[in-house]
Amino acid sequence: MIKKFTFLLLLSTSLNVLAEDVIITSDVPQDPNNTPASNGPVVNLGSPPQDTFFSFGNSASAKQNNTTGLSPFTAGVMSNLFSYETALTSSNGSNANLILNAGIETVLPNGFSYHGGFNFLVKGNLETALSIGGRFYSHIPIFGSDTPIYSYIGAGMLPVDGSTFYPEIGIRISPSDVIRMDLFFKAYTSSDSDYDKKATLGLGLSF
Repeated sequence: MIKKFTFLLLLSTSLNVLAEDVIITSDVPQDPNNTPASNGPVVNLGSPPQDTFFSFGNSASAKQNNTTGLSPFTAGVMSNLFSYETALTSSNGSNANLILNAGIETVLPNGFSYHGGFNFLVKGNLETALSIGGRFYSHIPIFGSDTPIYSYIGAGMLPVDGSTFYPEIGIRISPSDVIRMDLFFKAYTSSDSDYDKKATLGLGLSF
């Protein structure tokens, strides 16, 4: 018991001596007239970490973390979203081979987006339907340097005669800070024969 008490006493004394000899500093300017005197080592902890999570859009701090300075979206800003789809396959008896989309998209800082607007199905007549959906964009380009290309996945629905659902996969090309182009593939499932079993290839524009 005496040995344990003596060891703890020596350990506590040693730690107190070390604490008195170490001066912890930061990058905050110090008053030269109020500098503590000590011959002990100086430990520089550097500046406090900066929170850059909510600056992924086209801000200056985002460009410092991105070699191109171009992102697949502007976080927290509503953008126009237009696209054109042509049918690769469709159900029997459907003559609707062209779909136009016009809407608004908002992307969250973590890469998730939600969008809504109108779909225009071109057949013998023009059928209009509401459209809602979401996407998730990659934060790192899959390839490209001067013009980075990002990937995304998504899903959506159209409340037409019956509910229509679709998954989608695509890429987003960022040639500038304000214009982004999409190339995507969708596969529709619906109780509406004009949409059911329809696979489309589309081109989109966001600005």
